[in-house]
Amino acid sequence: MSRIQMIVISVIILAALGVIAFVSYESYQSRSIQTAPVADANANEASTTSIELITAKHQYNADMGTHTVAGTLETPTICDILSTSVKTEKSVKTATATIAFKLTNTSETCAQAVGEQRFKVSFDAPENAVIQATLNGRPIQLNLVPVPKGENLDDFQIYVKG
Repeated sequence: MSRIQMIVISVIILAALGVIAFVSYESYQSRSIQTAPVADANANEASTTSIELITAKHQYNADMGTHTVAGTLETPTICDILSTSVKTEKSVKTATATIAFKLTNTSETCAQAVGEQRFKVSFDAPENAVIQATLNGRPIQLNLVPVPKGENLDDFQIYVKG
């Protein structure tokens, strides 16, 4: 074999190895879990712009004067943490209870997979109180489903699928 033939064969082999390396790298990148940084790490609030409605079960205990609201909130990522608080206001004609939902995310990166967080809040208010909700300070619609007779939200359990 001549020296020129050896150089041509070497160049072809190197080009083939380069193509194989490129294809392998692209294949590896498409199979890896995609992560995204948290939008505003200082605020630690999860992005909730797509959440417009929360549906939950509602029960009023007339003996205690207590409302119980329980349900599940779909979160933008599996790293989001849900906290709740309730503020009640009473006036001469009406009473209002505002359930404040807050999603926080302190992770620097998180798999882009939708998560679920369960919640249960109880508060004292008259039976006819107006119940509303906010999510990270933004008003959202709250769909309350009355609890069927015989079901007790005080015994609310978390059922894990699978």
